[in-house]
Amino acid sequence: MSSYIYPFIGLITLLIVNLKGIKKEKDENKGLIISLSILFVLYLIWNFVGFPKFLSRITLLYFTMEKRLAVVMGIVGTLLTIMMMKKSSETKKINNVQAAIIAGISAIASIVLLKQLGYEKLVTNFKLEIIAVMVFSMTFFLLNGNKRAWCMVMCGIAIIAGINVNPVVSGTKIFTDTEISKKIQEIKKEDENAIWSGRHNLSGQYLIANNVITLNGVHQYPNFEWLNIVDPDKKYEDVYNRYAHISIILSDHTEFKLLGTDIYEAHLTYQNLKDLNVKYYYTNEQISEEQKKKFNLSVKYENKEKAQYIYTIN
Repeated sequence: MSSYIYPFIGLITLLIVNLKGIKKEKDENKGLIISLSILFVLYLIWNFVGFPKFLSRITLLYFTMEKRLAVVMGIVGTLLTIMMMKKSSETKKINNVQAAIIAGISAIASIVLLKQLGYEKLVTNFKLEIIAVMVFSMTFFLLNGNKRAWCMVMCGIAIIAGINVNPVVSGTKIFTDTEISKKIQEIKKEDENAIWSGRHNLSGQYLIANNVITLNGVHQYPNFEWLNIVDPDKKYEDVYNRYAHISIILSDHTEFKLLGTDIYEAHLTYQNLKDLNVKYYYTNEQISEEQKKKFNLSVKYENKEKAQYIYTIN
C-alpha cells in the first residue's frame, strides 16, 4: 500500500516549474528525469482516464491492470521525487501558501485514486485520513524544499507500512485457527461432499486451503467439467480457456467477463449453480434481500465486522 502514498500532483508541479532549468542545465540525470517524467504522466493518464484500444496495444499497457500499474507508478514517482528534492531546495520557486494549496489538492487526489482502484475496501476511514495527512506533509515539504522534514515523513511511512506486515509466517494457523476457517471445517464435517464457490478468486483459494470442494480460485488450466455445463455452446471459450483467477458473480444471466489477461468473472444464474450442485457461497459482501430471494439463499454464517458471509444455496 505504501507504493500509492506519493505526492504525484506536487511532483508534477515541481517538474513543470523546473522544466526549463532541467532542459538547460548539464546534468547527467537530465535524460533519466525526462524519460521517467514522460512514463509517469502516461501511467497517470492510464490509471485515471485510460487509453483508446489501439494506444493501449502500442504501449503494451493492455497487458496489465490499473491496480498493478499503480505500484510501478509509485516507484517511478518516488525516484523522481528524490531527484527533484535537490532542485526544489535550490530554486525555491514555490512559497508556503502555494505549497499548502497544492499539497491539499494532492492529498484529496490520492484518496480518490485509492478509491477508484478499489482499495477503500482494504483500508478504514481512519487509515485513509492518515494517508491524506502524510501525502499532504510529503507534498508540502517537497515543494518548499525542506529535505529533512520530507525524509522524516518518509521514514514514518516506511514504519507504518511495514509495522503490520508479518515478516515470516510459519505453519497454517491463518487457514485453520480463524473463526471463519473453523466454521468452514464445521460445515465440511456435516456436509463433506458439498461443492462451494467463492465470490472472489481469493475467497475460492481460501476454501481450497480449507480442503473443501471448490468451483473457483486460481486455475492453472480451465476446468471444462463445469465450464461445459454452463457454456455448452462454448460462446465464452476465449475468456475462460486460460490460466486464470476466477470470481463467481451471482447474476440473472450467464456471462464470462475478462478483466485482465489472467483474471475473469463468471456470472452465473441460480439454475447454473443448481446444475453444478453448488451448495455454499462464500463472500466478503453482504447479499441483498432481493438477491437472497432470487437465489434462494439462507445465511449459514456471517461476521459483519470482518465482512465474512457464508450462504446456503437451497
